[in-house]
Amino acid sequence: MAEPNVGVVTGVAPVHLEFFSSVEEIAEAKRELVQGLVPPATAVLNAGDERVARFAEGFGGKVVNFGSSGSSAVRAENIEDNGLAGSSFDLVHKNERERIALSLPGRQYVQNALAACAVAGLFGVSLPQMREALTAFRPTSLRGERMEFAQGFTVVNDAYNSNPVALQAMARALSRTPQAKRRLLVAGEMKELGTASVQLHEEVGGQIAMLGNIDFLAGVTGHAVHLVSGAVRAGMDESRAQFFAQKDEAAEWLSGTVQEGDWVLLKASRGVALETVLDALQAKFSAQVPAKQGAE
Repeated sequence: MAEPNVGVVTGVAPVHLEFFSSVEEIAEAKRELVQGLVPPATAVLNAGDERVARFAEGFGGKVVNFGSSGSSAVRAENIEDNGLAGSSFDLVHKNERERIALSLPGRQYVQNALAACAVAGLFGVSLPQMREALTAFRPTSLRGERMEFAQGFTVVNDAYNSNPVALQAMARALSRTPQAKRRLLVAGEMKELGTASVQLHEEVGGQIAMLGNIDFLAGVTGHAVHLVSGAVRAGMDESRAQFFAQKDEAAEWLSGTVQEGDWVLLKASRGVALETVLDALQAKFSAQVPAKQGAE
């Protein structure tokens, strides 16, 4: 209906497999977005995603690539990854460079920032203006929102949605948070994965275990039980992985477990409504201080 001239594709991932037969079918559906652009058309594509990069093949309009490789038109260099506490990097575009500090949790947000900058550049926004906007940007509710409690622990609420790629990315971010004394991952079920759901939950659980420094994995409701079993099968000690069939059980456990120095990540599909676990924490630990501004 809008007939856009500019389209952005950030990635192709195994999401909504309940409605698609394969990841390749998802890629083809996303390719339609690029093919449907109205001249003068510009496709802004993630050079780091092989499927997305191939969308440039046969496209008749202008292509702007973003990523971390030297060939990307808009790229990030000298990335400093502080996990859930944020990232900083050099934004490079047309031989100009600006140092960017992001308060958003996880290295994956660097790629999203590059996508935004690639579009902004098309409309004449300068690099200093991009830096100012990105530095001031804060996560919204349920999307990486960071809360620091007066009792000395930090919660990152990313419970708006979840899929295998997103959960892995946020788990890696938790593992890379240098100031955490303990790292607690509370992961709800990933929905809409169709017949591959059990396998994907088990695979992600195994990958979480292989990170090596996640101190506790709590799977919450439904197929999250397979996150836990996959983690244990991959070597995580059973004392550090537990499944909770009900959210209130998980909330009770977390309220009695969390302590000073902990970083807690909440991640789940929207249908799980995992933010109710945060509600329980706020009810017990009412004192709360604002999150520090900017990346650390």
